[in-house]
Amino acid sequence: MKFVSVCITLACSWLMVSTSQAVAQGDVQFQSVTAGEVVNAITMGPGRSFHLLDPGATTVVSIVLVNNTDHARSLRFVVEDFDTSERIDGSVRYYDRRIGGPYPASSWIEFPSETIVIPSHQRASIPVSVHVPETADSGDHQAALIAELTDAIDGAIGVNVVPRLASQFVITVAGAVDPRGAVTGFSVPPIVIGPAVTMMLRGENTGTVHIAPVGTITVRNIFGSILDEIDVSDWFLLRGGHGQREIQWNALFGLGLYTATADLTLETVMGTMSEVTLTKKFFVLPLLPALVLTVLLMGLIWLIRRYCKYPS
Repeated sequence: MKFVSVCITLACSWLMVSTSQAVAQGDVQFQSVTAGEVVNAITMGPGRSFHLLDPGATTVVSIVLVNNTDHARSLRFVVEDFDTSERIDGSVRYYDRRIGGPYPASSWIEFPSETIVIPSHQRASIPVSVHVPETADSGDHQAALIAELTDAIDGAIGVNVVPRLASQFVITVAGAVDPRGAVTGFSVPPIVIGPAVTMMLRGENTGTVHIAPVGTITVRNIFGSILDEIDVSDWFLLRGGHGQREIQWNALFGLGLYTATADLTLETVMGTMSEVTLTKKFFVLPLLPALVLTVLLMGLIWLIRRYCKYPS
């Protein structure tokens, strides 16, 4: 059988934990869970974690897998390097461990067992050790602990689809790091028909450590009055990669010219790197007036053509 790998990177999505006592099996802790927002699914978290470590240092991270299905599920763990290079949207590319990625760390991650069986409606806490070699280069290194379901269901065309869940580790090795990068663009459609306004921030990282652009987008009307302030956070530009952040704003019944100003601070493990301000103007036309105006224009064009064709 041929196996197709379907990678699902999940953010922290927790279920409600009951007060039942944890049951330990080796180094893995199990707890009962009750139904929460995510049902009939298996989740893994945290989706991504950041660690600043000295060469030779070790840290332990607790990875949580939740089986909120009606059946026990079997999983196998693998570790792969990853990056976001050449992906303008910041999506992740994984590397087979035999090949390795450009910022390798897969050999730094250890876990108690290569396989695990999680009973139905149970939560498993797995201690994962991260050890930085003494000879590690300074800067970010990126690897992910991936859980593959080994009881995947055969596809209709004889292909086994193997769902994968990932917990990504961004490990910053202390030393002579080089923080470089920028927010390269801020775009808003010049004319927006309807209340939904889509804004897009884009950035790139050309240094050796990740960058976190944080700040606000302030929306003002034609008179300069502030209508809304939108928080920008939880956006990371990883080493050597690109990224984009989409922001939605609802203009409600707005009509007219607006200005959106993005005031951002680029933060790194070394502190504030730089500040940037980007501004865009856009015109909002509500959907109903837009339809009425379109109908009136079409009617006017029809009358002009008819009058020119049959003058009195």
